[in-house]
Amino acid sequence: MYQTVTLDQFSAVVWVLTGAGLPLGLALGALAARLRRDRRWTRRGLLLGLLGPLVGCAWLAFSWTVRIDPVTHYVGLYRPGVLAADVAGFLAAGYGLGRLLRRWWR
Repeated sequence: MYQTVTLDQFSAVVWVLTGAGLPLGLALGALAARLRRDRRWTRRGLLLGLLGPLVGCAWLAFSWTVRIDPVTHYVGLYRPGVLAADVAGFLAAGYGLGRLLRRWWR
């Protein structure tokens, strides 16, 4: 069966966004601060740019938990505990990040 997007292609895009997220967010925030004449937009751009490295860390964690190891016969996708831990982890991270961004955005 042919895959439209391979795991290696998706991983490459995630790592490009991880590396480009912070400088791109800071540059766009600085541009918005200059256009709106409000320095808070620089901080907002930096906060949004920090999402890039966070996505990279989340991708590392997810790809490690669902890995396939032929030596030990570990297949993370087939384990309900792995799915439950991933869902709980991502829900907790999203909730915490949302509260943090809501507080710092103002």
